[in-house]
Amino acid sequence: MNKYFFLIIFFLGVLPKSFSQSNLNDYSYVIVPEQWGFLNEKDKYQLNSIAKFLFNKHGFNALFSQEAMATNRCDGLFAELANRPGLIKTRLAVILKDCNGFEVYRSPEGTSKLKQYRKAYQESLRMAFEHFENLNINQKD
Repeated sequence: MNKYFFLIIFFLGVLPKSFSQSNLNDYSYVIVPEQWGFLNEKDKYQLNSIAKFLFNKHGFNALFSQEAMATNRCDGLFAELANRPGLIKTRLAVILKDCNGFEVYRSPEGTSKLKQYRKAYQESLRMAFEHFENLNINQKD
């Protein structure tokens, strides 16, 4: 009886993963939010605009959340930024999640030692996006 129970649990855990999209090229677009969770204004330090530009530059079809109203939610990815605060460095990592909230990709952290917030966030975001260059992304339309 225990063997069947564990077998059923195993298949229920494996089946959803086998039908999910695993390659970043399989998704149609990336939705960039208009405000990151760790900031208190829309497009503060122009991080959202720069993120959308960098996604498009590296082969993604990036959209702001208002532009993606008429699209199928599970055809795309959702962008997030992970901000790890520190006294000396500003650190950001780009996270891509699917429609179920599962993390599909996390970039290595981009770091900056600049003291001005605008320049530090922008530099660390650009450094985090450097790793997308080697992925050769070409999302379908």
